[in-house]
Amino acid sequence: MLGYDVAVFQKKVFPVGCSPLSCNHLAENIAVNEYCLFPTLDVAIRVLNEGGFDRAEPRPYRLYAVYRVQKI
Repeated sequence: MLGYDVAVFQKKVFPVGCSPLSCNHLAENIAVNEYCLFPTLDVAIRVLNEGGFDRAEPRPYRLYAVYRVQKI
């Protein structure tokens, strides 16, 4: 697993909207790993609950686990 991302969820954009970490440049002021992702689910939830996304795209958000898929 590479980490966790927070993405905007909108019915018009399927399945996911943008990631405020990269699209709104929040990763410049929020600690993320080398993949621009949160290292743990707990960290992602804490940042959301503490208002880390208040100046980003409008809610609702969804949390996604991001994995690397290797060719078989």
